[in-house]
Amino acid sequence: SCLLRISRQMEVITEKQDAQPGVLGRLASLFRLPALRKPLPNPGKLEDYNNEVRTALQNVEAFEGIKVAINKGLSPNFLVTHQAMMAGQDDGYEFRANFATENMLMSGRMDGSGVLSAQTQYQLAPNFLTRLQAQLGENKAGSVVIADCELSGSDYFATARLGTGESYGVTYMQSLTQRLSIGLGAEFQGTIMGQPNYRSVTILAGRYNTQHWMASAQLLSVGHLTAGYARRVKDNVIFATELNLNALSMESSCTAGMQLTGQYGTYRGNIDSNGRISSWMEKKILPEISLQFSGELDNSTSKAKYGVGLVVGGQ
Repeated sequence: SCLLRISRQMEVITEKQDAQPGVLGRLASLFRLPALRKPLPNPGKLEDYNNEVRTALQNVEAFEGIKVAINKGLSPNFLVTHQAMMAGQDDGYEFRANFATENMLMSGRMDGSGVLSAQTQYQLAPNFLTRLQAQLGENKAGSVVIADCELSGSDYFATARLGTGESYGVTYMQSLTQRLSIGLGAEFQGTIMGQPNYRSVTILAGRYNTQHWMASAQLLSVGHLTAGYARRVKDNVIFATELNLNALSMESSCTAGMQLTGQYGTYRGNIDSNGRISSWMEKKILPEISLQFSGELDNSTSKAKYGVGLVVGGQ
């Protein structure tokens, strides 16, 4: 289908890598025996250091009310989506468009309030990707434009970002062994919504992964620590847990959840230490027709929301 073809082209754009190792990778190889000097794997982006945990725990598809989405492929490379939500005060319509080739991806989204989000990325070289993102609305001070680039090697991944509001950021992730990788990053923000809000953050992250489990940790200079663990019990079952600590506010939270994928659908469920329980399930009833069920119960506020969705995909 057009949706699957565009998804695969997006993966090709983001996964192309060079064969040249990084400087830290060369230094790490000096301390290994010649027989053990195998090429190190690419660690991925710093922001994806805990991707396995995030995939199992984050219920990004959570919604309330009734949702209907229709995907229509206008060509092998062009896909449009019409989505309508019926949830009382949150009723609305959203339009999305995606165009992808082997080296380029363009996507856009506009909601009922007139907010436009757009992104374009282009693969200039097998290991160099550029991206431009923008969000435009009625409030000019709230409009954001971000330009970033990614450089990937056989055992490292580096990114740089420049955005409106005097926003800058750089990250670097390096594999030290076949299983261990570490990363460093720095971010600076000058203004938010046109108002001065100068702040800078330094990031230190690491991950250790095996065939069946992975552990990760990230420390921010503002005193925020995040640690995660994910284990693949079976090929289609992942259990994960994450701990968040904030040294400044002396607050902490813990989340545990799972992801189950099968031939006919996907299920995600999680519970956190604040008493919030959420679940999401997608069930295929036909090759290109899926039903979605979403639920969330927050015991701390005694609020609950439930949703049912229908997704229709075209050729």
